Amino acid sequence: QQRHMEQDYRRNDYREEPVSYLNNSRGVPSISRNIEPSSSRFSDRTITQACTLLLRESRNALHVNELYNLLVSGGFEFKGNNPTISIAVSLNRNGRFRKVAPGTFDLVMRDASQQAS
Repeated sequence: QQRHMEQDYRRNDYREEPVSYLNNSRGVPSISRNIEPSSSRFSDRTITQACTLLLRESRNALHVNELYNLLVSGGFEFKGNNPTISIAVSLNRNGRFRKVAPGTFDLVMRDASQQAS
């Protein structure tokens, strides 16, 4: 019976929305919930292809929440339930990207070009 009560507690403790104080205290960009695609620019691209383009254009590292917002506005359609985790996993597994801060990625090639100049 104790175990059953613990399971109910955990199930009821789930939050639909992210905890807001996390975003404010660490300066993490928020996810826009009502983004309408303004183009179909990324509709035929993979996460890594689209993120490569976005990071080249931004000229600096981007947080997965920013990448998510930009991908959705560019027509990218996520199939899973956790799109920001999908972005982070895809970028972590690909040698073209490096993690520069929690949830924040940059292009490895940007480092090489900046060191050469």
